[in-house]
Amino acid sequence: MRHTPMYHAVILAAGVGSRLRPLTDSKPKCLVKINGQSILQYQIDTLKGQDEISQLSVVTGYQGEMLRDEIEGMDLGFVVELVHNEDYDRTNNMFSLNLALEKVSSDDSLLLMNGDVICDKRIIDGILKSGGKDLIAVDRGVYLEESMKVCGSPRVLTNISKSISESNAYGVSIDIYSFSPKSWQSLENKMASIINQGEVNKWVEVAINDLLQDASYPAAPYDLKGKPWCEIDTLADLEVAETLFKKETGMESIASRKAYVFDLDGTLILGDEAIQGARELVKFLENREKDVIVVTNNSSRGIDETQQKVSKLLGIEISEENVFSSTHSTIQHIKERGFAKVYPVGTKSFVSDLLAHEIEVGDSNPDAVVIAFDTELNYEKIRAASLLIRKGTPFIATHADKICPTSEGFIPDAGSILALFTAATGRNPNRILGKPSPEFIHNIAESRNLRIEDFAVIGDRLHTDIKMGLDAGCVTAIVLSGDTRTADLSKSTYLPDYAFCHVGEMLDYLLEFYKGEM
Repeated sequence: MRHTPMYHAVILAAGVGSRLRPLTDSKPKCLVKINGQSILQYQIDTLKGQDEISQLSVVTGYQGEMLRDEIEGMDLGFVVELVHNEDYDRTNNMFSLNLALEKVSSDDSLLLMNGDVICDKRIIDGILKSGGKDLIAVDRGVYLEESMKVCGSPRVLTNISKSISESNAYGVSIDIYSFSPKSWQSLENKMASIINQGEVNKWVEVAINDLLQDASYPAAPYDLKGKPWCEIDTLADLEVAETLFKKETGMESIASRKAYVFDLDGTLILGDEAIQGARELVKFLENREKDVIVVTNNSSRGIDETQQKVSKLLGIEISEENVFSSTHSTIQHIKERGFAKVYPVGTKSFVSDLLAHEIEVGDSNPDAVVIAFDTELNYEKIRAASLLIRKGTPFIATHADKICPTSEGFIPDAGSILALFTAATGRNPNRILGKPSPEFIHNIAESRNLRIEDFAVIGDRLHTDIKMGLDAGCVTAIVLSGDTRTADLSKSTYLPDYAFCHVGEMLDYLLEFYKGEM
């Protein structure tokens, strides 16, 4: 008697992939390469070594012989069988799956994957370790126009469709499904009924939606919890996939840097806690005689305060020379412009930093108004600053981040405060300091006698950390522990070189890269 449910995995790879042309002019979509490795290889790598997999069926169609040649000779530890859909050019993936299910044992659970999706191996691990549960892998809280959306709750899903509105969506399906034996047999019956009516050009999700609604497939969402995935339909998707999974095939570019510039909030710390692996990564880099620099836009804390907080939370003494904030940039700008007196909208700590650098503060005829991340904001400050700005007083901002990540969630940052003054006065700031200005990196490089190409920039925001690194000409890495989620990459013009769930994962890959030396 089997105690652990076994899975028959099915990859649907019959489609033409026309939106990836010219790459698919002479090869099937699943053989398009990402960082030198095919989509299919990425998928198979997530299945390798999984004790729960008894067999894999790959449904071929377009350029099927090429796919057969690719798979033959692979040593995977389980049986691989090809199922050919001769009518691939006039049918859809429901028809392909219906062909594949003829090969599935009635005792096996089913793991279903579309042939154009790659994901973190831990997603597949988690689904297979669920014990044969009915699951749909879902990126919760994400809405993508072209993806299948789902409705429901953490316990059960009720609908799946591309037409679900954002207000009703629980998240997006990443086209990976787990079915118990009873559920996939209900799916088989439902698909056969649809196909027998001549409806051969339907998505699998049409049948799945019917089963969700009548509870024949009582699927719960499998929450990705920030783990990366990518559906590859277009050349732009291909670029995103290369960013998300570059770590799998090559860490040399980031490992060879001499200096590492880290964002703080959302990257190394969250609120009053260090993020997983942050302490260990900083120690690892320092032990390899790498320069570790912390750069933050957070101007609510004093310069000394920031240095002390970083050192305390990481349990490592980070020198003041290795901590830079938007306050530094603001003070430098004030000095360069010759402003002797300013009216600051900022915390007591921010004001103390201005005074420590011999900058007078007050609301009587100041040379400029300075908007910072003011966690002590009150109406009197808003009133005084607004009147000065409306009179034509120049005004500057320490940075433009709209939200700040904390352990409790996102809170308004300087950019949101700045929007208040723009709305109240009809004026935009004369200058915004801080990230994403590449001056941050150039100044650090000059102070250390290093070249720009010696730096890697790691942060949680595409429009500040990554833009700064790209504009400066550095290697860049996004971490998904703060502001950015996987789906945001497809909407951004600032694509980093690497992506990690958090800095602890970056450490894992660096350790793997260096293990031959250790």
